[in-house]
Amino acid sequence: MKTFHVWFSTKHRAGALEGEVGESVKMLLKTVAKRTGISIVEMELAVDHVHLLLSLTEEQRLAGAMHQLKGASARSIFLSYPELRLDLGSNSF
Repeated sequence: MKTFHVWFSTKHRAGALEGEVGESVKMLLKTVAKRTGISIVEMELAVDHVHLLLSLTEEQRLAGAMHQLKGASARSIFLSYPELRLDLGSNSF
């Protein structure tokens, strides 16, 4: 097993992870991780970024894990909260 501390921010460090959106992001990241076999050891959200402590098997690659986690969660968040596209001024979360 390999362990990584990673963090990523919202587009332009916008404060988009407050309240209901932040809770949805947490739930989505946990769901995607479970579905793809990624182990989230710890997770912390701030209003403009996410910290994850991930544990990956030798076969898993960090780039692939991050692609799965960020891609699936961003797509779901934009479907659930379409107004965020306008708030962020972008199609990227």
